Amino acid sequence: MWVHRLSNIDEKLKSGVCSNCGEVKLVWKQHKQRFRCSVAVAEERHRRHERQMLRNGKVPGLGAGNRGQKKVGVRYSTCKKDTPAYEKLLQEQQGRCAICRAKRELVVDHNHDTGAVRGLLCYPCNVGLGCFADDEYVLRRALKYLDKTKP
Repeated sequence: MWVHRLSNIDEKLKSGVCSNCGEVKLVWKQHKQRFRCSVAVAEERHRRHERQMLRNGKVPGLGAGNRGQKKVGVRYSTCKKDTPAYEKLLQEQQGRCAICRAKRELVVDHNHDTGAVRGLLCYPCNVGLGCFADDEYVLRRALKYLDKTKP
């Protein structure tokens, strides 16, 4: 586990410098009365999610295969495969992934905070969002990194 020490904290802009991640957006942790590095918070959320999966008898890190379909069937039954809701989304997206537009087998993507269905994604795009913990700031930093390192 990495150590995330903060410096140069700007409380108004909710930003600072993390000793591990560089310049980051900060998250106010009310119960601890302090700011936290947004990357550290995302890592913590990911670890908590993995522990929850283990408690539910699922294996973290496996592909969407069976695990993803079980989730769709149990938690998102309104958008289960071969239901009108799923077919409607599939038609709206023209049978393509909402991100990369590839014509592959699609899985239901949902907001982890609210549980609301967002759309249908191919497995690589769904996993990619999961790895970034749906954090827009971290995704923007990844884009900056890719732009900076273009050949």
